[in-house]
Amino acid sequence: IISYIFIFFYTVNIARFLGADGFGLISFAIAFSTIFSIFADLGLSTLTVREVSRNKLLTTKYLRNVLGIKILLTLFAFGLIVFFVNLFGYPKETILVVYLVSLSVMLTSLYGIFYSIFQAHEKMEYQSIGQILNAIIMFFGIIIAITLGFDVIGFSIIYLISSLIILIYNLIIYQWIFSQPKLEFDKKFWAVNLKESWPYGLSGFSVMLYTYIDSVILSLIQGNEVVGWYNAAYKLVLFLVFIPSTINLTIFPAMSKFYISSPNSLRFINEEYFKFMLIIGIPLGIGTTILADRIILIIFGSGYSSSIIALQILIWTIVFTFAGAAFVRLLEATNKQLLLSKITGISVVVNVFAK
Repeated sequence: IISYIFIFFYTVNIARFLGADGFGLISFAIAFSTIFSIFADLGLSTLTVREVSRNKLLTTKYLRNVLGIKILLTLFAFGLIVFFVNLFGYPKETILVVYLVSLSVMLTSLYGIFYSIFQAHEKMEYQSIGQILNAIIMFFGIIIAITLGFDVIGFSIIYLISSLIILIYNLIIYQWIFSQPKLEFDKKFWAVNLKESWPYGLSGFSVMLYTYIDSVILSLIQGNEVVGWYNAAYKLVLFLVFIPSTINLTIFPAMSKFYISSPNSLRFINEEYFKFMLIIGIPLGIGTTILADRIILIIFGSGYSSSIIALQILIWTIVFTFAGAAFVRLLEATNKQLLLSKITGISVVVNVFAK
């Protein structure tokens, strides 16, 4: 919650200072790189949480091998970003911003394996500290950038610096709690776990594509200013996802264990989670629809008046996202990740072709 408060305020400051055009460029770079970030993970982080939460003795084995895999995957994913951003013929400034933001996103994916280990051991305080530290660094970095009058490239560098600091933080914390983070290359382990994780990866790619493809398409056909208007509304909606995301981090290890040891407990958690999300989601949808004009104008200013109708429509994606959150985690915890991949895949196809 603390980290999302900081994220909210530094995002609003970026949007107000850079205007719709600059904010649109930053938003496009984040969307573009995040879509490809799934190739730097392929579901290995989620698989690590599931397996290590069931057997803590696998901690070192997973950390050392998955870290090695993710380093190679990160290089591959960044290569894809370089290829496609140049293929689409974007201006030099846009390409440079994408490079800088992409490096930040790739580092975030890389240190995600440490968060997976903390989560599997239910030591979420270390992940929370990392997220809060990242948000604080970004917040004060943005304030400094505004004070010094940085351009959009300067703002992009702040993203990269923040991710690098958090990577160092995770290396230090892991070594302090567990052991020195070394690399291990067990070919059999790699083959078995990549085979097991790819449905998670496919599901993750579908979610990323579903979430961020709008900004990429808008950048191609309408330009950065329209992307900025759209993302003013969309960022507000995405901020609300912290509610199920935070709960997911907490209950996923427990759900994974209960799948093996206590099906009744698993059923109880899922039912209560679903009810809780409906109680929160439906009032949010109704209230935001009614107050959308006031929300946009107060937070972003009159330059974003075109974002009002977008917010009134997009807020209802949150209602359905909240309602489905419990079942997404249930499928992941019960080894039905392939079914989840099919469901998210269908959603992506509908979303893309509807554009």
